[in-house]
Amino acid sequence: MEISRDHKALLFVRASGERKRRVVECARSAAPGLLNVLGANNASVTVLSSLTIDPFRLMNRVPGYQVTIELRTETGREALSGAARSLVGQVKEIVDPRSRCAAVVGHDYTFRACSPQPLRFQYLMRRRRDFTHEAYSKRYAEVHSEFGLKTRGNPGYVQCHIDPDASRELAKATGCGCWDFDSVAQLDLSSLTRFAVLAPYNATNGGIQDEKLFIDRAASYMFVSKVVVRTQA
Repeated sequence: MEISRDHKALLFVRASGERKRRVVECARSAAPGLLNVLGANNASVTVLSSLTIDPFRLMNRVPGYQVTIELRTETGREALSGAARSLVGQVKEIVDPRSRCAAVVGHDYTFRACSPQPLRFQYLMRRRRDFTHEAYSKRYAEVHSEFGLKTRGNPGYVQCHIDPDASRELAKATGCGCWDFDSVAQLDLSSLTRFAVLAPYNATNGGIQDEKLFIDRAASYMFVSKVVVRTQA
């Protein structure tokens, strides 16, 4: 397991149909300018768009988010906040950020690295209220990662561990209305079909039973998105 030194922000936007297309195009156009704000030689901007047919999204009580924008930099949270504010300032012309966007900040724990893949499964997770954020994060990294590594059909496995204070500050700075996730699971996929076919097997490896012990599954969202922009300085 490798803990990234990069500061990472994830912006999640609810926007369907024509609005989703406009948000994606807005983020695509903004990417070169965002890299300048992020400032580091290895800074990156990645934009993901929801799939039209996604069996995992159907498991949510709410539809989750249709657009994800990932910002990464080594230069620090100030640069990250500046890039996020710039982007949300443009996106707010399309959607209301307070009711339609979420913002989180954290660090990646990479358990299985892989080359860039066309799809990403994301699981926005909230802890059970009988766990502190610190106890949740410890169990997620040290115990639950075993089940992520057993999951078949995903070349890459990353846990993004959320910094609640930094996420709250970023949400306030950008006007986003939501920030209170505890982690984001990321499985990099080459094929949704293969991953979906293996889902019944993966459901028997003990991961779901373990989740119930520390994750509020009813308040967590899972979905698969395609990578539409991947830009690096």
